[in-house]
Amino acid sequence: MELEEYLKGLQQCPNDLVDFVDCTGRKISRLTAEFGIYDNFPIALEANFDKLMEVLKGSYDYIGIGKFTRTRKETFKYSHGGIFYTSPTTEIIEKIFGLDKKKDLKKMIERLNTSLIINAPYNRGSDKNASEIKKLSQVEEAREIANLVIDIAKISIDNKFPLCLLRSTGWNHKEDYSRIVSYNL
Repeated sequence: MELEEYLKGLQQCPNDLVDFVDCTGRKISRLTAEFGIYDNFPIALEANFDKLMEVLKGSYDYIGIGKFTRTRKETFKYSHGGIFYTSPTTEIIEKIFGLDKKKDLKKMIERLNTSLIINAPYNRGSDKNASEIKKLSQVEEAREIANLVIDIAKISIDNKFPLCLLRSTGWNHKEDYSRIVSYNL
């Protein structure tokens, strides 16, 4: 799937629950069902790590909250909700697809060297009282993650960083690898 089509779909997707096709009768966010938006959403990039950190740190929307120089991982808080961290891409690909499927996707992802993992945001209430921290509803959480994915995709486009949204197939389309979104690969 093309990145522009995916981003348009995220922006236009209703904030509601739909049936999950796993036959359990469970309801999931439409953003999760159709676009794979969920906690720990991975974004793989071909980007010089230092350049990416410079871009993120130069934005008012991202606040660095942790640095792990030994493994070249950093953690950021998105000012509009959501937290993400960077990680080596090969680790993430193996965890998501396993070794067999990694071979099938190798051509598309062989150049990608940096991953961002989008974690679920929390509704903090007042920063003065930590006991007010509440988990957002499934739909609110998916929308916050989608907004962060949209913003990172725009950064990728602006800086011409090739990108792959590794779980963009949607939970109701998990085996349809044609729905994996890539940009500039």
